[in-house]
Amino acid sequence: ISIVREAWDAEGRSGRPVIVGAMYYALGVGAEGLLKSYLNEYYGYSEQTQGRAFEATTFTAAAIEDAIGSYAEAGVDELLFAAPVDDVEQVNGLAEIVHR
Repeated sequence: ISIVREAWDAEGRSGRPVIVGAMYYALGVGAEGLLKSYLNEYYGYSEQTQGRAFEATTFTAAAIEDAIGSYAEAGVDELLFAAPVDDVEQVNGLAEIVHR
């Protein structure tokens, strides 16, 4: 993040850049399996990329809370979460965690 901000300043830009992070998440029964299955399908072309993507996932409420705190501490302005399935309960579960 400091590299981005330094480059921003070096270009003489005003204000500060908006830093955005993103990660995959899943909640509930079988969450880890959902993530592994999705990432295998999406990143199946590269085991290395697939492994790195899985390392940046969360599948428990505690892990999501920790991730939010870590990204905020690092200076991230916005954190986007992507669920591996189109299930509104994933979004509702995330909303409950975020609004605690």
